[in-house]
Amino acid sequence: MPAKLHNRLADSASPYLRQHAANPVAWQPWDAAALEAAQSLQRPILLSIGYSTCHWCHVMAYESFEDPATAAVMNARFVNIKVDREQRPDLDRLYQQLHQLMRHRGGGWPLTAFLHPDSQVPFLIGTYFPPEPRHGLPAFSDLLQQVADFHAEHAEEIAAEKTAVQALLTRIEPQQQALPQHDLIARALADYRLQADRNHGGLAGAPKFPQAPLLRGLWALRTHDRQSAALVAEALAGMVHGGLFDQLGGGFFRYAVDATWTIPHFEKMLYDNAQLLPLLAEAGQDAAQQAAFSRAATLTAAWLARELSTSDGDFFAALDADTPAGEGAYYVWTPAQVEAALPSPAATAAIRAFGLDGPANFEGRWHLTYRQALESPPSEALEQARQALLQRRQQRPAPARDDKVLCSWNALTITGLTHAAARLQAPGLDALAAGAHRAVRARLWDGEKLSAGWAYGECQQERFLNDYAYLLEATLARLAAHWQDADLQFALALADQLLADFEDTTRGGFFQTPATHEPLLHRARPFEDEALPSGNGIAAIALLHLGHLLGESRYLDAAERTLAAAGSAMEAAPLAHATLLRALDHFLRPPPVVVVRVAPSEAAPWQRVLTEHGAPGYLIPPQATALPGALAARAPRQHAVAYLCRGLHCEAPTSTPEALAAALAAPVGDQPAGSAAPNASR
Repeated sequence: MPAKLHNRLADSASPYLRQHAANPVAWQPWDAAALEAAQSLQRPILLSIGYSTCHWCHVMAYESFEDPATAAVMNARFVNIKVDREQRPDLDRLYQQLHQLMRHRGGGWPLTAFLHPDSQVPFLIGTYFPPEPRHGLPAFSDLLQQVADFHAEHAEEIAAEKTAVQALLTRIEPQQQALPQHDLIARALADYRLQADRNHGGLAGAPKFPQAPLLRGLWALRTHDRQSAALVAEALAGMVHGGLFDQLGGGFFRYAVDATWTIPHFEKMLYDNAQLLPLLAEAGQDAAQQAAFSRAATLTAAWLARELSTSDGDFFAALDADTPAGEGAYYVWTPAQVEAALPSPAATAAIRAFGLDGPANFEGRWHLTYRQALESPPSEALEQARQALLQRRQQRPAPARDDKVLCSWNALTITGLTHAAARLQAPGLDALAAGAHRAVRARLWDGEKLSAGWAYGECQQERFLNDYAYLLEATLARLAAHWQDADLQFALALADQLLADFEDTTRGGFFQTPATHEPLLHRARPFEDEALPSGNGIAAIALLHLGHLLGESRYLDAAERTLAAAGSAMEAAPLAHATLLRALDHFLRPPPVVVVRVAPSEAAPWQRVLTEHGAPGYLIPPQATALPGALAARAPRQHAVAYLCRGLHCEAPTSTPEALAAALAAPVGDQPAGSAAPNASR
């Protein structure tokens, strides 16, 4: 029998768990000791999953977890476990999926689940519960007693559900089928046209999320249907023009609570901004709103550097929605505050431009939107007003920051900064990306395996599919920006470990967790996009790029198996699998991959051609050594030489940037990737 349980969160490597260290609840982290205590005491587990910047997590903590009477019931009848969903996405995904199956609707945070102590099967699951009955929900304290009584009377029946629950989770996974074809991409684009909000951009309805993986997928597939590019531009314009974008400080909030992008939920997440940053930079090249999109990308990158960058160069996770003055208080204004911060003419212009001359839109105050035409960049005077208001805002009590470093989110940021730097011709952004890549590798790679995150001076033990897939993609982006032999070796190590530790060699695709991970109710293969892009989709894209670059069939075969494994899921819900649709398009119609053997002093005109054509390109100096396979055959010559391949077909080498540009502009038919290594010497 374990000793009396006490709150064990004070030394946790999670800002979210530490927020609950002073609760009177005897919170445990999810670990062997907590699970063994539940089994020994035969008490149900009360599992609470959230994250540090979650507004409703804070509300439930204040109302219930800080209440001594409620805590007394929790401590007497449950083993209470807190989980940071950002550090344990495996647990979050498992119990969110079970919430959807049991409640027939999506979950959210805080997630509140009551589990059998031996089987870890949930027998009741929900999200937020209030302290008093309201909105059709029972009082949390009453629910606790009812649930504990139910478990005491039905423990054996609950435990017996484990096999059935595991079978159900396995049964709803996609079944392998023939590889999807381009008609699925056409159907996805048609579905989006039907669901798009043509008044405000994005998907119709509220709340309104950025849907960054979906927009990224639509943009990548725009050559199939030019209207998709216009729809992406409409969505981005709504966000940039509205309140989802921080008009003073840059960066995007997590979502808008309305259908017009006006009032956000005020937390800011690294992952949203990491994905929207390159999309803005790329979409600005083709859109009428180029100045606005480029400006938003630049301000977003500046926000990342100013408010989320660590001293080592990588990035913290998020900013909270709340301050002591309330949710959103840091960001909202009154006309009087603007007038006090600016001289009269500038104040009048700012009030008009940011919408303070209309009705208050947030609890008697104004959250800023941008009222001027997006095609017109702000005047110099308005830009000076923005900077002055930002400086005044920085004197307010700032939202709390989640000071953990997550591998997968940083990898998305490295990729985003690298692509944005190339599109915007911004060396400063490239330097940020390079510094973050060095920092992540130094902090989270021990020479053999990755760690999913770092906080309070220690790395967490877990590692996940997204860590490897996203960082492989980021490393390939860095190779394309600035070739380093060491980065190529790092990419190979990541790819090989991805295949060795995560691939489902029987059915295809990749598991969320490695084979050495603790056993849970189910070992999932996540194919759908959520707020983050599908790890399977990014893995397939990165492996296709690496396989074509090196002429390595192992990587191409693994990507093809992934697409076949996800086929039935993609067919059932195309828009939910936009990242895998990008991978499918890469497989069926491989983009050009260019290797240029050129001295750094001669590289600039070649890089301009690659940037203009959006082609994955690698500028390899003549002194690069230990190049494997096909790369070794693409040898340097007396003068610069470019090798252009599409899938299994390679063109004759070209010796001038103009000739390469002509080759990239030439029309080509579909070139299936196949599984055989390309002949690099052709």
